[in-house]
Formats: sequence, C-alpha cells, structure tokens
Amino acid sequence: MVEEETENLKLNTGDITILYIEDNLSNFELIASMFAERGNVKLMEAMQGGIGLELAREHRPDLVLLDLHLPDIDGDEVLQRLRGDERTKSIPVIVVSADATPHQEERLKHAGAEAYLTKPFNVRELLSVINRALEKKAVETPGAPNGSEPSLASDLSHSSDGA
Repeated sequence: MVEEETENLKLNTGDITILYIEDNLSNFELIASMFAERGNVKLMEAMQGGIGLELAREHRPDLVLLDLHLPDIDGDEVLQRLRGDERTKSIPVIVVSADATPHQEERLKHAGAEAYLTKPFNVRELLSVINRALEKKAVETPGAPNGSEPSLASDLSHSSDGA
C-alpha cells in the first residue's frame, strides 16, 4: 500500500535527519518503509519522550515527528521542552496523533507545532507537510550547517489520490 502511494513521489534534497518519537512500532515501521528507498533520509526512532528529547538535543535533526501519547512523557510536554531549549527550539515539529479534534490541533500549533496530522495519515499529505516545514526552516536559517537547503520535492502528477 505504501509503495503504491509513494511510487511517484521523489525526495530531491540533501541529507535529512528525521526523529520520530512514537511508541507504536507499527507506526514507526510504516514511516521507515516510506523512506527506505530514499537513501538521503536518516530516520531515528525514540519510543519514549525522554529518549526523544535526548536524541533531539544531541543530534539536532532537521525535523521531529511527534506522537502525543507516549509512555513516559505526554507529547505536549515533549513539544514544550523542545521549544524551551536553545538547542532544539528551531527544529520543526509535526505532531501526528489519532486525536482529530480541532481544539487539540489549534492548541498544539499555538504551543509551537509546525503542523498537526491525524492518523492514519495520507502519505502525500505527510510528505507535503514535511516539505513545507523544511523549506520554511531553510528560509529562516540561511546558511544551514549542512550547506544545502533541505526540501522534499514531490512529483505528484502521476499519483492517484490514495488515503
């Protein structure tokens, strides 16, 4: 299913590191399979919020995908700590959650989330949101350390509207 939806999606970018803070192994494996064919994406996994915070501080990924329901620290708290730390405050955070209430989405965006996607998510939508977040980060931080402007370019002209 993922292969069909992403068959014509391309990543044309420099190296990108994405940290996925998610306690559900199946969800992580879905995202990992989505990026498996794309050698320029390094996907790091943290199954607990505390570990995710440590990885974010140490590795400073280009982007964080954050689940809200974690076993040790709520995703809300993880977002707050990421935003409150000089080392991680500029890293775009995309919240991915099964909670589809508009109040939750608005509250988390106000708290500093770049975007909010509900599970199960549309692969094209996820890639588009990641693309926008990375492009925005590249514009806000010109002369990024890796020397390239990270972006995801998607050729969606031949893709079908999969869910």
